[in-house]
Amino acid sequence: MDNKLIKDILEMAVYAPSGENSQPWRFEVKENIIYQYNIPDRDNYIYNYRQRGSYFAHGAVLQNIILLSESSGYEASIDLFPSSSDTNLVAKISLKESEKKVSHLCDFIKKRATNRKKYKDITITIAQKEELKNIANEFEGISLLFVESKENKEKLSKVFSNNDRIMLENKILHDLIFDNICWTETQEKENKTGLYVKTMELETPQLAIFKLLKTWRIAQLFKILGMTKFIAKENAKIYATGTFYLSILVDDKDSNYVKAGMLVQKLWLTITKWGLSAHPLAALPYLHDRVKNNDLKSFSFEHINLINDSYHILENIYKISDNKNVAMTLRVGDGGEPTALSSRMKPEIIFN
Repeated sequence: MDNKLIKDILEMAVYAPSGENSQPWRFEVKENIIYQYNIPDRDNYIYNYRQRGSYFAHGAVLQNIILLSESSGYEASIDLFPSSSDTNLVAKISLKESEKKVSHLCDFIKKRATNRKKYKDITITIAQKEELKNIANEFEGISLLFVESKENKEKLSKVFSNNDRIMLENKILHDLIFDNICWTETQEKENKTGLYVKTMELETPQLAIFKLLKTWRIAQLFKILGMTKFIAKENAKIYATGTFYLSILVDDKDSNYVKAGMLVQKLWLTITKWGLSAHPLAALPYLHDRVKNNDLKSFSFEHINLINDSYHILENIYKISDNKNVAMTLRVGDGGEPTALSSRMKPEIIFN
């Protein structure tokens, strides 16, 4: 396979979701084999417990590689975590010439984006719902759940908005988040990484308050006045809008988080193809994974209780068994066009 074609595929494949657009990947290529490596210090270490957030992001990239390779006349065989001595080697991708299978999903790789706006509640067809279920059936051991009732959507919206409150009240999380925000288009275009403030879809008054909250002392004052709880409640109203939630449950294995990323990327591209919007909500379950494993030093008792209580609501709605984790939830609906998109860095690719 021509090196230029591999380079073109990888430069397109990295238009995949990652925590705060951290892009925690690099690649090495030897002949027709791509080695995909994790960069463990790229993502927010509090949320990215056991690198599970990064592994999910790698899965999204792998799904793009599969689709782009097939459309170029190559079959991509994926071997996850092939080296016991190098845990940063997430995947070995072997490319073999085959019949060209052009996927129209490739047309939506750059168009797929997080949309945090308020959504219209529209109806999807039975055929569309079945298409999503059939995609999920391609991934063994991964469960796809639809949450459609107004009551459960409101419960989930409150659960996921609790992360916003914790983020504003916990100094470590507060500093990590605000240090990674790109405040201007110029800064975003220069960095090509981090959370671009325009993608947060804040109204002018909200943006002014958010800029004030960058100062920790002001954030502390907001907590004392009960304003962090109020902000979470207001966000919950937005999170409750939309047609349905899609949630992905996995067994507690690193490889399953990669597979979950592959599944969600294919679902998200399909949703984008329909002209719909999606908003990933995963922070609270990732915090719970840390708390569940008794890594508590980053949290107050108040926040530990809030995380546990919130996750208990998820367990009741999803009927989660002991060996299952929530890898990702997507809020789906019609949000219109997002105000802004996040850029991507040119990936590091070494040809040997």
